[in-house]
Amino acid sequence: MTNLKHLLAGRATVTLAALRAAAVTTTGIYDHPSNNTNQVDQDAHFFSGTGGANAANVISVGAFTPQMLAAFNSDLGGVFTFDNVAVNANVTTVSLSYGTVQSKSLTLGQGSPGTLTSVNTIFSEPISSDQVGVKNISAFTPDFTFVFSSFANNFGAPDLGVTEFGFTFLSQGISSPVNYGLLKATASFSGGGTVTAAAVVNTTRTNGDTFYGFSAPAGQTITQVTMPVGVTGDAFIDDVGFTTQAATPEPTTVALVAVGAIGFFVSRRRRNG
Repeated sequence: MTNLKHLLAGRATVTLAALRAAAVTTTGIYDHPSNNTNQVDQDAHFFSGTGGANAANVISVGAFTPQMLAAFNSDLGGVFTFDNVAVNANVTTVSLSYGTVQSKSLTLGQGSPGTLTSVNTIFSEPISSDQVGVKNISAFTPDFTFVFSSFANNFGAPDLGVTEFGFTFLSQGISSPVNYGLLKATASFSGGGTVTAAAVVNTTRTNGDTFYGFSAPAGQTITQVTMPVGVTGDAFIDDVGFTTQAATPEPTTVALVAVGAIGFFVSRRRRNG
């Protein structure tokens, strides 16, 4: 993690070829120390839930980290560390490739309100310094709304959606302390429920970096995650991690594969007989 610089604003649908060409690689290690590392100082905790969502749908960085590695190794997730983007760019979305051979892609976008923009250069600032990660500098209240779209997989059916999502909100985004107060983030689920996690973020730089993690209820996915920052000034996020739900092949597809396999073995037997 060091400092990319800023993404997102809106949804996009692109072809597999375009996704693959523009995709940024991910890792399986949350807070990977390849350049500058950021130690999470606290977890956001369950604040409220609707539609059946509850405290079980808020997860800690301690639980999230091993789950991320397992998901990555199973081609079902990845961590965007902001270490591996070669140039600054003012972009509306970023395409993330994930899995052990980076065969899948997910488009991560920033929905309204708020726009994200790039600053300075990457590989130049410690993760908890003034300019790191995703920075929102365009609004008086720099809100974040992450949306997920355009899953692709050139080895089979695209994944169905995001099942876990986590990020670290940095305790100070500018050179003087910022009192963000009780900072809340809300995840919306495909079943119609929501869950909110919250933490007080009011401390000096590097000392209050806060992890927000969400897990969808069984059989559901996360449709978006929103964080209204609610103060005038800059806000920074680093280390975005996600896990996905694999698509289940259609019964007809499974049947065709099975028939094909039977035909293959019959053919081999006849040739060998």
